[in-house]
Amino acid sequence: MKNILIFIFSLLPCLSIFATEARQNRGLIAFVNGNDVQVEWRMRASDDPTQTQYLLYIDGKLYGTFRSKTTVRVSKSRYENSVFSLVVKDKDGKEIDRQNDVKAWGSPCLDIPMTAPVIKGKADTAIVRYEPSDASAYDMDGDGEQEIIIKWASSWAGKDAVAADRHQFVDCYKLNGKLLWRIDFGQNGIEGNNFNFEVSDFDGDGKGEMIVKTAPGCKDGLGNYVGKGLKGYPDDLEKTYKRGSDGGPVSGEEWVTCFDGTTGKELATRQYWPYFSIQTNWDNRPNHEDGQNYGRRGNGFKSAVIRIPCRDGQVRPCCYLQRGIYTYVYATAISWDGKNLVEEWRYGSTATNSSFTENATGKHTQTISLMSQGAHQGQAGDLDGDGYDEVMIGAAAIDHDGTVLWSTGLGHGDAEGVGEFNLDNPGLEAWRITEVSTKYDACMMDGKTGEVMNGQLYTKGDVGRGVIMDLDSTSAGSEYWFMTDGGKMYDQNGKVLYSYSRGNGTGYPSFRIFWDGDLLDEHFDGDKVSKFDLASHSWVRSTFYRKTDGKNLFYKRYSVFSINSTKKNACLQCDLLGDFREELVMPARAQDLKRTDCDYVLRVITTTFDTDKKLPWLRDDYLYNLQISNQNVGYSMPPHLSYNAYAWYKSLPAMGKDEIGKKSTGIDRVSTDASASETWYDLSGRRVAKPRTPGVYVRNGKKVVIK
Repeated sequence: MKNILIFIFSLLPCLSIFATEARQNRGLIAFVNGNDVQVEWRMRASDDPTQTQYLLYIDGKLYGTFRSKTTVRVSKSRYENSVFSLVVKDKDGKEIDRQNDVKAWGSPCLDIPMTAPVIKGKADTAIVRYEPSDASAYDMDGDGEQEIIIKWASSWAGKDAVAADRHQFVDCYKLNGKLLWRIDFGQNGIEGNNFNFEVSDFDGDGKGEMIVKTAPGCKDGLGNYVGKGLKGYPDDLEKTYKRGSDGGPVSGEEWVTCFDGTTGKELATRQYWPYFSIQTNWDNRPNHEDGQNYGRRGNGFKSAVIRIPCRDGQVRPCCYLQRGIYTYVYATAISWDGKNLVEEWRYGSTATNSSFTENATGKHTQTISLMSQGAHQGQAGDLDGDGYDEVMIGAAAIDHDGTVLWSTGLGHGDAEGVGEFNLDNPGLEAWRITEVSTKYDACMMDGKTGEVMNGQLYTKGDVGRGVIMDLDSTSAGSEYWFMTDGGKMYDQNGKVLYSYSRGNGTGYPSFRIFWDGDLLDEHFDGDKVSKFDLASHSWVRSTFYRKTDGKNLFYKRYSVFSINSTKKNACLQCDLLGDFREELVMPARAQDLKRTDCDYVLRVITTTFDTDKKLPWLRDDYLYNLQISNQNVGYSMPPHLSYNAYAWYKSLPAMGKDEIGKKSTGIDRVSTDASASETWYDLSGRRVAKPRTPGVYVRNGKKVVIK
């Protein structure tokens, strides 16, 4: 097994990859949770996991010093209206960080009101309807807090609407509800599933930028047309380009633009490559036309953030842009140095056994092509362990310099993942399901070589859904399951662990998530979180409060709905706030919340479970960070870590002791997960083992006299 302890040290340089994340605050939050106020904060990757001290202050007074965990519960009756602050010190007592003056939310969710875009027809009535869609998160203005960047999904609302009326809009919201900017991508932009955006600190100035494909007619966050000086500006700013029968644009100028993260202002725009007309027919099957009369395969776009060496000698995050999924695959990497958008390399699959790469060292022809190997999302990561990032496009991978890293030839599929899935195999692994007739329904591949390590043989048709996650502490690494698995759960080596039951409406294998605090993955699908029960080998719905009240579905508890039709996604799953557990960002209709000041409310929902475990902030892990950047791309995929959380925690030496409950009067407690066994405290608030000595103690929050 790999030495997981290396992770403690290997994460430190990763903080410099995304400079904005390095400047982040401690994510301190507090919220009312039943009879308690639950308080959480971040452990950072640079913290000593066993000795860093977290000093929690309530109303200016030291409540306790914690080393073993980053989640605490305190009495609601005493602290509901209090102000919470955190001071972080190293093992020698030197202050290294702080966050002040946080007040408790009234519930476990934070609400962001949203006003939908409006496009009106000739009769001055709305002809397009908008709902919140896929999102990402990043510190766009450099203030140490994440913002939510979200696109709107359009649908027909008026009989006189046409495809060009369905503009794509992207908003950027602060967590306090302030709208930083809205960008209108105009009448010639792509919209929907194939509209991708990437956010990162591309130039290293401590603030985020957004890089995205644009076209004439796009207006930036200040309301100005983008593309000044390029072909198509200003002649085509009001012109509507030809669209195919599927509604996507099939002609005209195509650009790529970098937008300022604070204002949405255009920073630079350049011509986009690969352009639509690079292929006259995007469907390479005989007698299949996919040109300007249709155009779906030519409008299949994917993107990612990758850290690569650039032409100027610097290593920085760049925007990977890809056109083509089912047949031809073309890709490029674009960097932003603060002044210019620079094309770092190009890749193109020209035939089934030929492709080319153009990079800083020239043009290279390759005898392997990535034709028909694409999926509905790309997963970026350092697949070969060279310190730079590659992109697993589905059944193949492109190296950091634009050359082919490997190709399995297994064809298109709908779901994939990159992470630390097999603890016996050095480096990262890639996992995927397939859609076409091929050798496997699902398989795990070595990230460096693409070699299939294990797989489940092909049965029939489109597998549709699948997920890999660590759900069993008794089995090393991750387990996987998928739609055609016949009710069997597979271990990291592809062997059947046991047969399982979907239980109480678990739903499709979709997203893994940290939710209940035991360092194993739970499962999220649409409106529920489910836990795998090792005793019954079945899925059981988790409850969101400690008391079971039947409202253990998100739409019942929070009046929210899922997005992307049958995919039933949240807008975003991400470790946004608090401890290492992940938040779900989901929309609610204003009328369902009896609000009249907005059209929708974006609800940032956090778990109500307690935990005595801790992990570094998940976004300090470079791989997780990359996968949050492109979660909005195509079919949303769950984010994975570059290490196994359960194995990492088990490898830690003993934690430093907590010092809790130092109060002059009264009895308070620091409670634990309700599913745990009895918890005992002495009258000073210090947690103790079940007492054998006579005296007065606090058991599960109640005073007990031991005689």
